[in-house]
Formats: sequence, structure tokens, C-alpha cells
Amino acid sequence: MTTKKDISIFWFRQDLRLSDNPGLTKSLESKNVLPVYILDDINSGENKMGGASRWWLHRSLENLNKQLDNKISFYSGDPLEIFKNLIAKFNLKGIYWNRCYEPWRIKRDTNIKKYLIDHGIEAYSYNSNLLWEPNQILKVDQTPYKVFTPYYKKGCLNHDSPRIPIAKPNLEKIIEDEGNRNDLENLNLLDKKKWYSEFENLWQPGENHAHNKFSIFLENGLNGYKYGRNFPSKENVSQLSPHLHFGEISPNQIWYKLEEKSDDYSEKDLYHFKSELGWREFSYYLNFHFP
Repeated sequence: MTTKKDISIFWFRQDLRLSDNPGLTKSLESKNVLPVYILDDINSGENKMGGASRWWLHRSLENLNKQLDNKISFYSGDPLEIFKNLIAKFNLKGIYWNRCYEPWRIKRDTNIKKYLIDHGIEAYSYNSNLLWEPNQILKVDQTPYKVFTPYYKKGCLNHDSPRIPIAKPNLEKIIEDEGNRNDLENLNLLDKKKWYSEFENLWQPGENHAHNKFSIFLENGLNGYKYGRNFPSKENVSQLSPHLHFGEISPNQIWYKLEEKSDDYSEKDLYHFKSELGWREFSYYLNFHFP
């Protein structure tokens, strides 16, 4: 049972994976680590998740929690208030998380980090979701790009290479809060009317399924991608978008796997698929600089 001993918290967010998870790996270097997930329907406001996203989130968390021997503590509410309660309960040394880039999340996380620092608790955040962070890529005059082509070709591709993916960490220091009576079901992510039942036959959320999907795409879909991607019924559509959104696979893992297998595919198909990752980066970039 978890007692009032020195621990750190790793806060899962849009990074629902164990491999290539910088925040999780750093948290486990020297601490006992309590993994938590907080459903925040308070600060999200009009950005609150819809039913399909909540279904995916439930299944992804279910998959992740199994990998961690059901040690994730689940909470619902304002993360700052939940952290205040955990601070009172444990001798917290630090809270670790990977950064999110939507404006409402940035505002919330900034307030949380200030509170923690003001109360003598370390707050550590990392990039696990983007190849290049928005504040890294700027024009010569230090202003942000507004057009994709110069952003990607002059900004990204001329910048330092993306971070190399890291392996799954040793999980021996993961602990659980046996006093927390909330489990995944208490988040009420799934509607009582199972309108989503057909999803179960079409999609499989979770880290292992994300990598399986990517492997199938490499085998059957990347050759011919430049033109085939325009036809949703073709295997050239990767179907990786929701896996990337929930962080079940990182763009870095995809990028470097493409580099590793570059001799197996045509240059035009590789370039176009990488540029689609670039478009994903650009959407976060614009939302960051021009919210």
C-alpha cells in the first residue's frame, strides 16, 4: 500500500504509451512513481471531447493500464485541485508530464506549474508529441511562419533532426495508490447506449495496435502513397491519425522507422508521407502562435 513516502507523479495525457515517452522515462530514473490520468471536463470548456473520442480514450486507457498491472490512478475534475489533494496525501517530490499545445491546455498547465513551484514541488515537462516544438521553428526575423511550404522546407527540414525515440523504461518503480477507489469505469467515458459497438470491429486503440497498424501500412500502403492517399478505400491511407492524437505512437517513432526503411520505398512516397507529418506539426504550430 502506498504510504506517505517520497514519490513523484507521472501525469498521462495525450501520450498513452510506454515506449518513447520522455516524461515517464525521466520520472522513473530515481523515484517511486505514481501514474495518474485526470479527465478534465472543467478547463476544456467548449473543447470537451465528443463521444467518439471518449470511446477511444476509454479503450486506450484500458490497454495502457493493463500494461502497468492496473496501477494507474484515475481522477475526474480540475487537475490543480486533484494535485492539491495528492500533495496533502503524499510527500511529493515532483510531477512529470509531457507537454500539450492547445491554448486552453497551455493556460491550465502554466497555472499548475506556478502553483507547484510556489509550494516547493518540482514540475517537469517534456516534448513527446511533436517532431519540432512551435517555439523552435521561426523565420530569420524571429517571427512565426504562416505558410506551410516555407515552414516545412526552410524551417523544419533545415533545423536540427527530430529527437531520436527512446525505449520503454524499466517499470519496477511504478507504484499504486491503493487508497484511491476510482477506476477507469468511474470516468464514465462510455455511453450507456452502445452506439459505438460497431467501432469495436473497425478500430483497436492502444500502443500495441498503433504499431501493428503502422507495420501493416509500411507493408501494404506506403508504396503508391503519393496518389493512393487521396482514396479512403485504399490501403495507402495509414489510419494512424487517432493513434497519433492520443499518443499511442509518437511521430518520432514513425519518422525514424521511415528513415530506417528508406531504401524500401520510392523517394516521392516517402517524402509525401513525411510531409503529412509536417502538416500535423503545422496545425499545432498555428494553434500555438495564432490561437
